[in-house]
Amino acid sequence: MSHFHFGASPAFKPRGFTLVEVMVVIVIITILVGMVTLSMGRIDPDAPSSVAERSRLWLNQLQAQALARNQTIAVLLEEQTLTAAIWHDDNWTPIDSPAPLSLPAELRWHNELRSNTAPLAVVTREGHWQPQWQLILEEDRLFSQLEPIVLRLNAYGEFEVQYDSDRH
Repeated sequence: MSHFHFGASPAFKPRGFTLVEVMVVIVIITILVGMVTLSMGRIDPDAPSSVAERSRLWLNQLQAQALARNQTIAVLLEEQTLTAAIWHDDNWTPIDSPAPLSLPAELRWHNELRSNTAPLAVVTREGHWQPQWQLILEEDRLFSQLEPIVLRLNAYGEFEVQYDSDRH
């Protein structure tokens, strides 16, 4: 007859993690979370690349909205703020969605097609931009260190960010 003796056989030794092993894992996870948090804290929302990316998303959202609403939507530029507008009562009327997008004071938009009375461009109810256009983001200083950043339509009719140094 066989008798069981707990602790006598290695096959029945209780398995699990020791307190030291658990603490080491917790310390490693804490260090990794701290590193990620610190690196994310360095992102400057007013940095030109961040502004260009937000603008790209805004323009592509506007395009999707024109398709969803089956409505032509214009892009107005007033005092360095991009605003969406619809044609209503014989003029362009600003709309709330997407919310207007303002630039930080040290940046400005440049557009060769700029007109004081007309919108920069419109996106049709079919999602096509008219005219084919681009926006150039520049620093608003005499001795700028920033290479211009271009928001340009790609072959799929969506805006993409292109840094001026990429064009050479």
